[in-house]
Amino acid sequence: LIQKLLILIAIVTGAISSDWSECTVYTNSIIPEPDTIVAECAMFDVPIDHDQDDGDNIQIFVKRIHHAELSSESVDDGDAIWLLMGGPGFSGSALESFAVNLLSSGSLTHKTLYIPDHRGTGRSTPLVCKTTECGKELYQRYQDNIHHFSTTASAYDVIHLIDILQPVQDVTIYGWSYGTYLLNRILQLQPSIANRVVFEGMCAPDLCKWDVFDKNTNNVLMDLLSLCVHNSVKCGQYIQDVSLVSLIFQQIDSGTLACNQKLKKPVSSQFLRANFGSMLANANTRNFIAPILKRLYYCSDSDIQDLDYLINITQSVGDQPDVTLSTALSNVIILSEMLTLDAALPTPDQLRKPLESLYASLGQTSSIAYALQSYWPVYQVPDNLHNQYAKLEVPGLLIHGTLDPQTAFAFSMRASMQYGSNLTMATIPYGFHQPSAISGSCAQNILLQFLVTGNPKDSLKCIPEIDFPDFDGQLDATKQLSLYILGTSNVWGN
Repeated sequence: LIQKLLILIAIVTGAISSDWSECTVYTNSIIPEPDTIVAECAMFDVPIDHDQDDGDNIQIFVKRIHHAELSSESVDDGDAIWLLMGGPGFSGSALESFAVNLLSSGSLTHKTLYIPDHRGTGRSTPLVCKTTECGKELYQRYQDNIHHFSTTASAYDVIHLIDILQPVQDVTIYGWSYGTYLLNRILQLQPSIANRVVFEGMCAPDLCKWDVFDKNTNNVLMDLLSLCVHNSVKCGQYIQDVSLVSLIFQQIDSGTLACNQKLKKPVSSQFLRANFGSMLANANTRNFIAPILKRLYYCSDSDIQDLDYLINITQSVGDQPDVTLSTALSNVIILSEMLTLDAALPTPDQLRKPLESLYASLGQTSSIAYALQSYWPVYQVPDNLHNQYAKLEVPGLLIHGTLDPQTAFAFSMRASMQYGSNLTMATIPYGFHQPSAISGSCAQNILLQFLVTGNPKDSLKCIPEIDFPDFDGQLDATKQLSLYILGTSNVWGN
């Protein structure tokens, strides 16, 4: 009660207040704005060190999104859903489409969705560098305060903002990927901060480690190929055994892959590994990994034509940088608390060497190996928080796809045992990293029912009806995507 009174006094005196102003729903101006959904944005001052209220402040950016028909009173006093982004290092902008998707379902007409930018990212006070010695530059700028650009400090930011903005309202917190790791930390610090919580793509506090990240991605590739071989007519006919991927990589590295002699631009194992990792992260493109292996192995004239098309479009599109990403924050947090080797930081070679045996990678482990070549100001996490699970005192929902290449499905199995009876786990067969992002999907229906009622049990009935991946290329949507990826609607070629 005293804490709430102090917060109300602070709001009245303007010490931690901020004014909302109209802003675009989408940070990316290329995306058309929705007709019936609007957004407001605000900056909030928070202590850089939450234990020192009279110290320096930094700013936290928050965007709130809701239906245009809601009055300002309904927005201020109504139910709130906080969405926590992945990373670490990404801003909340990647969750804007997800928020619009949920609001467009028609189930959340009276709720407002809040998307903060993690401290150090996006429009919050960012961690950015002007020199190549980024870690040293950051320490010179912030001194020991650099250690407060952390998961724990960000957790206090969210708690602080919810206490200010929704002191008595109904609050749900949704975490995705690293956002689940952050959500766990929030619940460690204040278990009763929300009325209910959602974890999706669980980054388990004791298992979600960057030195084994790409190994998990590779394991999903092998699971996907096994699923394909044993359940797809075409895959069983052409691939026959998951060991084909190993053979292809061996031939590439030894210079004996016959197809590489015929392609306009021969493929390298690094090229294939990175592209298979990226394709795994999408529920549609992952279905083309086996057809690509087929073409590399059989290498008919039409296979060569399709592969040349794929290689050309892949290299011409390239990766589009996210301007709201803070690599510096990502490095600081990962090196401080998201590595298996807690006693001492691994060497770059210790991280890189195992990657040579992988067939799919999202580049996460190698990026940290690169970061280790420079100084970074790491911090210590207290033992009572590090690698520990929060006590779940409110209803919780955990959604996880069985083919998630970013956070292993085993992470959720572990978390479900730790969180206990207040948690409902929704296992999504063949699901990727965020299955609820697909409009009208079973996973989204489960999430929406939980957000509305707090009990998803009835909606779990849709799980056995989830469609098997279209490995054979029978659906029109798969054929259309094949035309874009391979230049032909024939997924498996001639």
